[in-house]
Amino acid sequence: MGKLFSHSVGKTQNEKKFSFKLRQFGGHLFGRMQNLSRAIVLPIAVLPIAGLLLGIGGGVASAIERLDPTATGAIGIFNVMKQTGSIVFANLGAIFAISIAFGFAKQSKGVAALSGFITFAVMSAVIAGLFFPYKNIAGDLVAGFDPWGLTKSSGGLFDEKLGVFKNVLGIPNTFDTSIFGGIIVGWLVSMIHNRTYNIKMPKVLGFFAGERFVPILAVFLGLGIGVLIFFAWPALFKAFQAIGSGMGSAMGFETNLERGKLTGDTFKPTVGGAFIALFFGMTERLLIPTGLHHVQYAPFWYTAVGGTWVAANGDVWDGAYNIFFNQFGAGSGHFNQTVGTMFMSGRFAFMQYGYPFAALAMWMLAKPENRKRVAGILGAGALTSFLTGITEPLLFSYLFVAPLCFVLHSVLAGISFMMAYCLNIVVGQGFAAGFIDFTIFGILPQVAFNQATGFYWIFATGLIMAPAYFFGFYYLIKWRNYKTLGREGSILESNLALQGAEAVLEKSTKKSDNKAVNLLNGLGGKNNILDLEVNDKILLANLKDIKLISRPLIRLSGTKTIKVKNQKIEITYLDGADVIEKQLQNEMNKKTISSKDSKNKSNTQNNDRLETIFKGLGGKDNVNILDNCATRLRVTVVDPNKVDEEILKSTGAIGVVKKGNAIQVIYGLEVGNIKNDLLTLWKI
Repeated sequence: MGKLFSHSVGKTQNEKKFSFKLRQFGGHLFGRMQNLSRAIVLPIAVLPIAGLLLGIGGGVASAIERLDPTATGAIGIFNVMKQTGSIVFANLGAIFAISIAFGFAKQSKGVAALSGFITFAVMSAVIAGLFFPYKNIAGDLVAGFDPWGLTKSSGGLFDEKLGVFKNVLGIPNTFDTSIFGGIIVGWLVSMIHNRTYNIKMPKVLGFFAGERFVPILAVFLGLGIGVLIFFAWPALFKAFQAIGSGMGSAMGFETNLERGKLTGDTFKPTVGGAFIALFFGMTERLLIPTGLHHVQYAPFWYTAVGGTWVAANGDVWDGAYNIFFNQFGAGSGHFNQTVGTMFMSGRFAFMQYGYPFAALAMWMLAKPENRKRVAGILGAGALTSFLTGITEPLLFSYLFVAPLCFVLHSVLAGISFMMAYCLNIVVGQGFAAGFIDFTIFGILPQVAFNQATGFYWIFATGLIMAPAYFFGFYYLIKWRNYKTLGREGSILESNLALQGAEAVLEKSTKKSDNKAVNLLNGLGGKNNILDLEVNDKILLANLKDIKLISRPLIRLSGTKTIKVKNQKIEITYLDGADVIEKQLQNEMNKKTISSKDSKNKSNTQNNDRLETIFKGLGGKDNVNILDNCATRLRVTVVDPNKVDEEILKSTGAIGVVKKGNAIQVIYGLEVGNIKNDLLTLWKI
């Protein structure tokens, strides 16, 4: 019995160790995925305007050509618009390589971005060169080395119509690895960059030390990746096509879209396809709190997994996003449904109609005395969701206090995806699925260019989503007595952190490059200073009210060491305190101070918010990477145990998501301003 008991205890300890390692691995993996999700937001942000230029430019140019072929001037102008958008889609691989390298780099991000571009360009050139191209007797360029037989069907000729070869960055007859290649290149470049950007060299080779060494390595990295991709990409390409074709067949899509034509009117939904759409709609919403939803839909939007279409001129376009915007204006007919289309069309009904009515339910359930106060917040969130499709302001107002409402939302979103699939709705999405995009990419193509999108069905599905969200949220909140906005005074105060998404963080930390002015303002203004004293590197100030100081502004004067004792403050300057003390005296003797004391108090409050954010993150030394996406501050920390959620929420955070060393602090739409101000103060 003793042995059995001992064995049982040992097994329990092993299980605990395994569980700890599994959680540690999960946290590490989550951190990596968070960084990837954060990095791909940057290139995705430019795609809506590129899609707008491509779609409207191509559509209007095509319409004018049909009406009046002699109007070459007007046609030319809109073709310029089309080409402006097209060049972005044609170079997604390079754009992602630059962005991923930039996003993953810990320091010297510009060098990493340049190295990412160099690596991607060299890789593409190496791939093209490994075919050993030469001209035959007829003067055509043929492949001298083709282990995969990619040119066999064309007699050895490079033919872009095969869908394998493309002109990338001016390099003909290479593989277009698109975002897949871009992500691989960017990730590998960032790994090398983070290990070598500060490398030391012998004096003879000193010129190549540090940051200059990274682009040199990028050339050799591009060579190695190019060789690897040359042999591996054809198999991956075929695998992507097989996945896309398999899902396409299951969902009833045409796996080989007719060249240059829109044949979406022949689509017939299947039962299996409906459940696939439901599944992806639910999981896409469930991933929102983790910030990994970008990773889920990217392959369907930008690779062959999301479908393939050949334009009339022979250009091959992979992914639902690319296909839609290149079909825009490419002739009459119904836009084609593809595997990735649901990630656009499926969002409109619940973003435009579901969420606003969920906001109405929360407002009606607020206490009468709080309704006026929360009406502005919920109303602004509902309007934002309807017009732009940005749901975070509403989502994070209830996510952490009403989890079942979030589960309901995910299920209803899945149903929205499923209905869009079954009703053959193909409405494109530029920025997000709001009424603005609905008008431009849903109504406009059908009304102006005779390209059917089925936009009218979104009104019908919206009539289903609106009451489903309203009654679902209403009764769940009442049943579980969830303390949503306005439901309880003490909770209201913390939940009103949603206002952080609406408030604009003042740029007081950037309004002056004068160190003495920053120091004066940081000490609370002229009238708050009683006495100044210099002791070598230390500036000692006696103050009337120590509460008026702003540590961030004081740091902008050139110090990072500040000690407060009662009504005194000691500030250390490594270069000596004499110069800054004289400059401060000069500022104090001026008749007109650059900032009034009343304004100083406001600036102090705003800058103290930044100080508190770093305190909540465990201090500057605990912050490894600081970045942001559309609504979240994304931070990688050294020790997650030092992160204090309550302190972060006191700064206006809507919520905090922790997974291992990866921390997400949700502030809303002004998070970019917050991040930039933090970087300015601490130079991370």
